[in-house]
Amino acid sequence: MRFAILGSGAVGGYFGAKLARAGQDVTFIARGAHLDAIRSTGLEIKSAKLGDFVVRAPAESDTSKVGQVDVAIVSVKAYDNATALPMLTPMIGSDTVVLTLQNGVDSADDVAAIVGEQHVLGGTTYVATALEGPGLIVQTGVHRTIIFGEVYGERGRITPRVQAIADVMAGADIQTTAVPDARVPIWDKYV
Repeated sequence: MRFAILGSGAVGGYFGAKLARAGQDVTFIARGAHLDAIRSTGLEIKSAKLGDFVVRAPAESDTSKVGQVDVAIVSVKAYDNATALPMLTPMIGSDTVVLTLQNGVDSADDVAAIVGEQHVLGGTTYVATALEGPGLIVQTGVHRTIIFGEVYGERGRITPRVQAIADVMAGADIQTTAVPDARVPIWDKYV
């Protein structure tokens, strides 16, 4: 699958690095010194519990240079949505899925306002990571879980697109739980 990580900091950078390490086509969307570091030396993950590694993958600040992707993962801080979410538009094709992992309960609606409900999946994550410096993410715990599913349309079952993404993530050593209705785990975490 072709992934774009919109918000390549502690959360998005970590999961994107796991996907890239597993052989998926990943482009990191970043800016400033972090972008420069990913481009020049790669994205380094340090984890005393799970092992250290470095991935070399494309990194861009201009999403019009990325092209259409299969999955865009949104992990920017929600207070940056007004600037960040419009960056999704050039990467959206007819079958592109946008998986938002942002905290709070409004993220799926915010993303849908930009790309349309048919493209949006919602989710939540439990991972202890920190962006320690440009190009360096440190994982301090063993949790690396994403729980996600549909938030619009078909919410009575795990859809094929949700299952396909869950399978790819599982192959990247990301603990993944696919659910029929992502609103439940999103609200559980919020509460």
